[in-house]
Amino acid sequence: MEAGVDTTACPIDQQAAHELIDIMRRGQPDKILLGGPKAAEITIYCSQNQLIAGMLVTPPRGAESEDLSREQIQEALKAARITQGIREDILNDFLSPEHQQAFRAHGIPECWLVAFGQAAHQGEDGWLESLVDDVSDRRPVIHEEDDRVDFLDHGEFPHVDPNTPLARRHPPTEGQNGFTVTGKTLKGRDGKEINFRLSDNSVHVSFEDENLLLSSIAGLPVLHEHGAKVDQVLKIAEVGLQSGHIDFDGSVQIKGNVNAGMHVKATGDIKIGGLVEKASIDAGGNIEIGGGVIGHKSNSPENRWGEQSEPGKDDAILKAKNNIKARFIQEAWVESGGTIVVEKQVMHSHLYAESTVQLTGQGKIVGGFTRANAKIDTDTAGVPANIPTHLEVGMCESLKAELTELNQQRHKLTEQMEQLKEVVEKLKRSRKPVPDEKKRQILKAKQTLTTQAEALNEEHDRIEMSMAQQQIARIQVRKVCHPGTNLVIAGKSYAPRNELGKVTFFLRDGDIRMR
Repeated sequence: MEAGVDTTACPIDQQAAHELIDIMRRGQPDKILLGGPKAAEITIYCSQNQLIAGMLVTPPRGAESEDLSREQIQEALKAARITQGIREDILNDFLSPEHQQAFRAHGIPECWLVAFGQAAHQGEDGWLESLVDDVSDRRPVIHEEDDRVDFLDHGEFPHVDPNTPLARRHPPTEGQNGFTVTGKTLKGRDGKEINFRLSDNSVHVSFEDENLLLSSIAGLPVLHEHGAKVDQVLKIAEVGLQSGHIDFDGSVQIKGNVNAGMHVKATGDIKIGGLVEKASIDAGGNIEIGGGVIGHKSNSPENRWGEQSEPGKDDAILKAKNNIKARFIQEAWVESGGTIVVEKQVMHSHLYAESTVQLTGQGKIVGGFTRANAKIDTDTAGVPANIPTHLEVGMCESLKAELTELNQQRHKLTEQMEQLKEVVEKLKRSRKPVPDEKKRQILKAKQTLTTQAEALNEEHDRIEMSMAQQQIARIQVRKVCHPGTNLVIAGKSYAPRNELGKVTFFLRDGDIRMR
């Protein structure tokens, strides 16, 4: 400046001045350009995915230097192959006189984003909408009256009838192409179609709507990734706190145990692979238990069923309309509408079978009350310790009571039918027109009485057949019958005082006989 240099026209580069001072301190000869006019500089950069491009601009230096022009920017972009998504509005802001003046004044390089690509939009895959509850939706029941949560009761299992909508298929969406700032097209993938997979005949696609899946049978809806199916068999690993009580319209298969305090109820069969503890099992079909039954232990088990006509809340309870099969039964209340089959032993339990109680192999009955209408078949009855063991077949007394009550109902129904006939005869004799409503009432009453009479006659025949079978009922002990065993056949009782070997007890001429 002292030499008359105009720093406005020929500005000094401050960085170069610092370098000159450093050279002078070292005393080393060197050449360096201290300043002078310098045009603006531009550098183009691009993101790795080529969706964004920007420019780094160094401001011009010196009054005589020119500002960066639009043509220079365009040439720089072209040289960097930036051809798409260039924002002219951003370039206009950068090139405006106001910005150029401020840019030159502060002299600091600036970075501007000037081009933007567009990412490809991927289409969504088709998906299935569930229209029914799933097993996973079960939760512990909250009782409204006291806000108490029952962690053992998870509510009923979902159940569907035939032709119930199970799932709806939603179509995929189309993808949208994108582009990079260098002009490359980014392909947008269309969503994938999802197809129903029908693993069996339990479901079908609606004839009116190809995107709607319907149930073909009644049962438990099971949803999966490609549709649904309907199971008539509920499969559970174990019945306990995690599963909650089971109440299912169909059959149930339990791989493991049924823990104490749990309830299992099914309209079909119940098959259990493990043990049944102090729990309740109720089947509309058969019950099969692989591991046996262990109920509540009593201080005096040999007498616990003596005065008891119904099971207690602490008992293991098994009830089936058909047959029951178990490996062993201990301290339990068991009722079967068919046959009870036990492989090992029955100890201190209450058993009742409409048909037969059978202990296979070396099976034995110790203590408790065992009753069957037709037959009890066991290898051993009682034990040498004289524990009271009650075996009873041919229970005629209850059948006689049923027959007496049934005959009273039939007599009353006969009187009602006679009264209806008298009403009809009076109307005929009067020879007056009978209103249609009166005719309908008489016809309906006649149909009702006829239906009731048919049902009573069928029940009468069943009871008489059962009573006939009671007369041939028998108790068979294949190996040994110990003292302490009380035998009852059709109301007649016998208690052997001594140990008996292989023996069959039956009724003849009103007395119990042996052979």
